[in-house]
Amino acid sequence: MGHGKENKVNETVGKYELRSLLGKGGFGNVWLACNKQTGELVALKLMQMPEDEQADVKARERFMREIEIAHLLDHPHVLAALDYGYVSLHGHTSRTLHPGRDIGRLLKRLMLFLKLPRLLNTCTHVNQRLSIKISNLETSC
Repeated sequence: MGHGKENKVNETVGKYELRSLLGKGGFGNVWLACNKQTGELVALKLMQMPEDEQADVKARERFMREIEIAHLLDHPHVLAALDYGYVSLHGHTSRTLHPGRDIGRLLKRLMLFLKLPRLLNTCTHVNQRLSIKISNLETSC
């Protein structure tokens, strides 16, 4: 499997065909993928397993813990785990796809929103200082 984003589009991983990259993380990437057997679109997390045998054992243990926990979760705000498998050096797990906004973008907007009062306070303070300086200039002329 290629390492570049463009090399993986339309590539097959098990029963899934990769369509587009949805996100990147420390343990792998999440792809929009199509289940070739059912036609269902899913979020497919593709995890790169280390080539080092000892590190590979630990990575597979982490991967299996994630799978076990994901199958225990049942909540409307958590994507349902569908299945998992291994192909070549990749572990993969599929989840239901929830079309919507990118959580990273939402968090950035939220952070901006949370910083807005401080920004407005700073602008007000600067405006007050500028007004004082301008009024000093006007009275001294």
